Amino acid sequence: MKKDLLFQYLDEGTTPVSLPEGLHLEITTPTLRGVLRKENNLTELVWKWLALGRCSLFQVKNAEGVIVHQSMMVGRNPKFSFLRENEYEIGPCMTTEEYRGLGIYPYVLGICVRALPDGERGEHYMFVSPDNLSSIRGVEKAGFRVIGHVERRRFGIWKKVKETEAGHT
Repeated sequence: MKKDLLFQYLDEGTTPVSLPEGLHLEITTPTLRGVLRKENNLTELVWKWLALGRCSLFQVKNAEGVIVHQSMMVGRNPKFSFLRENEYEIGPCMTTEEYRGLGIYPYVLGICVRALPDGERGEHYMFVSPDNLSSIRGVEKAGFRVIGHVERRRFGIWKKVKETEAGHT
């Protein structure tokens, strides 16, 4: 079973004020048509379908309209059974190779945690592979801290398996 680090946003990060020149951020809500067109893994298709209406897609595009970074924020759903009301999981996230190291990832994470409607407050979590050092640096720069571990179980369901004091593993 896949075991990842569990990070929680603790509002300790410094978020860049803007994106690098020539890039812009678009925030959308995925549609069923878009999910059906892009997803060919049946398990992931089901989970994305269940998340519709509870997720937002954050895409950074260059001047030509090419996506150079993408993050998804999902509210409570059966895939993350340990999340409660007003708790969100951010991921998966990706930045294309030529745009890495420009501060895009922490910037978008900072936008994600502030993107709740009508001043709604919520907790934000991320799962990161312990081998993905660049992603760990990015989420820590954005104000997330390790609070435990999660494990991917059958059918893509994530379960919290170990919780630690924030910042200690």
